[in-house]
Amino acid sequence: MSRRAARRGERITFTRTGSDLTFEKRHWDPILTLCRSADSQALKRNGVKLGIPFSLVPGDKTHASILAEWIKSCDRAHHFSVGETFIPNRLLLVGDSNSTCVQLVSNLAKDALPVVYVALSHRWGTASNVEDKFTTTTTENIRLIEAPEGVEDVSLPKTFQDAVIITRQLGVKYLWIDSLCILQSRGPEHDSASKADWERESELMEEIFGSAYVTIAASCASHRFEGFLKPRVDRKFVTMRAEDGAQFHVCENIDKFETDVEEGDLNQRGWVLQERALSRRTLHFTSSQTYWECGEGIRCETFAKTFNRKAAFLGDSNFPHSVESFKQGRQLQHYHDLYERYSSLGLSYLTDKPRAIAGLEKRLMTALKSIGGYGVFQSNFHRDLLWQRRNNGKTLRRINFPPEERIPSWSWMAFDGEISYMNVALGDLERTEGISSPFQRSSQAISHTTLHASEKAYLQAPVRTLMRDNPAGMILDEPNRVLPRPLMCVIVGSNKQHRGRPLRHYALIVTPVEGLEEEKVVERVGVAYLSVKDVSIEDDAEFVNVQ
Repeated sequence: MSRRAARRGERITFTRTGSDLTFEKRHWDPILTLCRSADSQALKRNGVKLGIPFSLVPGDKTHASILAEWIKSCDRAHHFSVGETFIPNRLLLVGDSNSTCVQLVSNLAKDALPVVYVALSHRWGTASNVEDKFTTTTTENIRLIEAPEGVEDVSLPKTFQDAVIITRQLGVKYLWIDSLCILQSRGPEHDSASKADWERESELMEEIFGSAYVTIAASCASHRFEGFLKPRVDRKFVTMRAEDGAQFHVCENIDKFETDVEEGDLNQRGWVLQERALSRRTLHFTSSQTYWECGEGIRCETFAKTFNRKAAFLGDSNFPHSVESFKQGRQLQHYHDLYERYSSLGLSYLTDKPRAIAGLEKRLMTALKSIGGYGVFQSNFHRDLLWQRRNNGKTLRRINFPPEERIPSWSWMAFDGEISYMNVALGDLERTEGISSPFQRSSQAISHTTLHASEKAYLQAPVRTLMRDNPAGMILDEPNRVLPRPLMCVIVGSNKQHRGRPLRHYALIVTPVEGLEEEKVVERVGVAYLSVKDVSIEDDAEFVNVQ
C-alpha cells in the first residue's frame, strides 16, 4: 500500500497469523506485530504474544536482565555445563561490575580449577592511527597488559570495552578476544615468536569457541573502534484496547534475524562462520536489538521466538550434531552449502582460508565418521571433488601460499573466489575406480596443518586427452589463463545408464605442471560434464599425480 493511498484514507487490510500482521494476499515478512502485557489473559487466549513494544537501551539494567534470563533459562532447560576442561592459554581478567581495568592472564589451566569465560566474535576493520588504544597484543606491549595493575578499560577499543561491560553484567570474570589473547604481528614485521604463537593458537578455535560459556557477536560494529552498545532508533508502536478493554500494542516488526544477523556485515567475514558454528550459544548484538541463539532456536528482545533451518544448523549448540541423523545425501547438501557460503566470505589474509575453517572441518569429520581435509571427505570423495567456479561468477585466483603451506589444486581452498558444486543428482554418479586419494594413504586426517606442501597431498588418477579444445560442458577455474592444448581430464565418474539416456562423464580438467612434465605431475584447472565424443577412451589411460 503506497503512502499516497494511505493519505487518501483507503482501508488497508491485513492478514493476521498469531501476533503477526501481513498485507492481505501477500506472503511477505510481517509488517506489524501485536504484543500484550502479562496480565492480559483474554488476549493470551486469543493468540496475542507477551512482549515489549519499545526499544531497549543496550547495556542498561533492563537489557542486562533479559540477557541473564536467557542464559539462566538455557542453563536449566538444556543442562548446560560450565567449567570445561579446556582453558585458553590466555584470557582477559575483567573482574566484576566495580572493576575498571583488565589484565591479560595466562596458564590458568595449571591451577586445575574450572574457568568460565566469554568469547568475542568481531570485525577488526582497517588499521587505525589511534596509538593510545590496546588494539592488539604484541611482543612489545604484552608486559604492560600482563602487569598486575592491568590496563584501564578506556585504553581498549570501544568494541572491546562493550564486550567487557557485557561480560561483567553476566557475572563472568574472564573474556577471550583474539587480537588480545593471541600475539599479533602479521606481514613483513611478523617476528618468529608471534608467528609461532599465532599458528599454535589458530588451531585451537574449535576448543576456544566450543568451550566458551557464551559468545558475544558484535554484529553492528563494522570495526573494533565502533562499539556495539549503541543508541537505537525508537521502535514505532501504538497502544490500543480490545473489545473487553484489555490493552495491547501494534508494533513495527523488528524481528528480522536473517537481515540483521545472517546478512549482516559481521557474517560476511570468513573467520566468523566457524566462530558462530562452533559456539554453543551466541548473543548477537545488532542495531535494532539483541538476539539469543542456541540449539533450541532464536530468541528476540521483543520476547518472540523464531526458527529457521539454516540458523538451526549453524546455531546447533553441539555443531554439527543434527547432521549425524541425516541421510548421506542431506549431509552432503548441508556441508556443500556451508563450503559454498564460506567461499564467498572475506578474509584480510587470503592465506588464512584453510585455517579459518579448520575447526569446523574437524567437527564435520567427526560427525561424518570420515577422514579428509582440504574441504574434501573420503566418505564423499568423488562428489566433493566436483566443485566449480560459481556460475557466471568471477574468475578464481590461485592463492599465493608460502611453499610450506601450499594447498593442492584439487581443493577449492587453494583459490580465492566463490564456488558451487556441480549438479549431480543423488545416486546418479557411477564413481571411477582407480583414483587414489591422499586420505587412503594416510592413517590420519589430512589438512594444511599436517601435510602442508608434502608430496603426499596429491591424487593418483588415470588421465585422458580431450578431443575438443572447448567442450560445451567445461568450466575453467581461470578462464583468461592461457593453457597448452590439448587439455587432459581425470574422469571422476559417469551418469548412471537408463534406457535412451546418453553416457556423460564428470571430470576434472588438468594440465601439466611446468617443469614437472617428466614426473607426470598435473594440476587441476577446471571441471567438465563431457559427452563420449569429448574424450578419448580408446587408449589405455596414463596415471598421473594431481597436485
